[in-house]
Amino acid sequence: MAEKKFITYLLGAGASAKTIPVASQLKLRLNDLIVYLQTNFVTINQGALSQLHNQLREHQAVLEKFISDIDWLLTETEEYDTIDVFAKNLYDNGSRSLNRLKMVLTFYFYFEQIVTFPSITSPEDTEKYKKKIDSRYDNLLSQIADGQSGNIVFGDKIKILTWNYDMQIDMAIKKYTNKNIVSVKKDYNIYPNINSYNDNEKFKVDVDNFCTIKLNGNAFFDDLGYDDSSLSHHLYDETDDNLQSKIANALLVYVSMFSRSGNYNSDNFKFFNFSWEKNGRYTGFNRTFDYVKEIASQTKVLVISGYSFPTFNNITDIQILNEMWPLEIYIQDENPSKIENRIRELMPKFNHTGDKSYPEIKFKHVGIDEHFPFPTRHYFEV
Repeated sequence: MAEKKFITYLLGAGASAKTIPVASQLKLRLNDLIVYLQTNFVTINQGALSQLHNQLREHQAVLEKFISDIDWLLTETEEYDTIDVFAKNLYDNGSRSLNRLKMVLTFYFYFEQIVTFPSITSPEDTEKYKKKIDSRYDNLLSQIADGQSGNIVFGDKIKILTWNYDMQIDMAIKKYTNKNIVSVKKDYNIYPNINSYNDNEKFKVDVDNFCTIKLNGNAFFDDLGYDDSSLSHHLYDETDDNLQSKIANALLVYVSMFSRSGNYNSDNFKFFNFSWEKNGRYTGFNRTFDYVKEIASQTKVLVISGYSFPTFNNITDIQILNEMWPLEIYIQDENPSKIENRIRELMPKFNHTGDKSYPEIKFKHVGIDEHFPFPTRHYFEV
């Protein structure tokens, strides 16, 4: 068996759960956002209205339209277990409402990660969601960061494959640099990005350096300008800590991206492409996935955190795992034995066959704490 070198993290929603709700709680948080916006910025008296940021006063109709879009998503998903399942239904039926769903989620993640807002049912959740970045991302990066000639680089053995379309890894890296968020994506090999968008034969994922591939794309909007005038630069790189200014700026982006008539055919969701969305806007997906399989084939240690291998993702998970034969698999979960059984179910080959050329895989169960598992010995060995 060829020598392997990568430590690969396979992350699910639980990997961001200290800051971002898992799928089963997402609808509750969307309802929290409706209540927050209505209570503080819409259903208020004239005196309170006069004290609002001028853009919030001028764009009340836009704010109400955004709230109605969130309400639409909550209403439509009442009979679905998760929003992702509803998204798949829209895709299978060729519904143009899939863009509307992406719009709601993209703006929701901005509010959750940049603005932050309280829970209407749980003071504990309010405190939890005040944190903009799950501390586990910060802690992982601190272990693999190295300053070289004034630039921060991260350990080239580390690869991240994530099912999450949030901005947690992007924002955590941004804290280490003076770069804007779109430069972080390009310079630190977070895919999809502008380099991977088009299915160009010259495009190559830099697997020889630290990189992250988001298997469901990214809830991120941009006009693909990637300069100081880009939409996302004004939001994810906002330096004004004033809450109303952040919300007002989000409304300006909303106005620039969508007509008030409800046209959701914007090109600004090119990077938000679910793994099953083979004919989606992100035409470079298939080429990127070739590199996912290359990373898998070179994985020496697999670290799984917050991911349960749902049936929904079976096809993609099997394609990834089928390329692997790691020496060790770390499982960080509330019930790691259940996840191990699920992996063995998906990959019968992981049940040792006695072939000496394929050493027995060691499963290691890890509890949930403030860190992702970090295979120190494998990371530092030459």
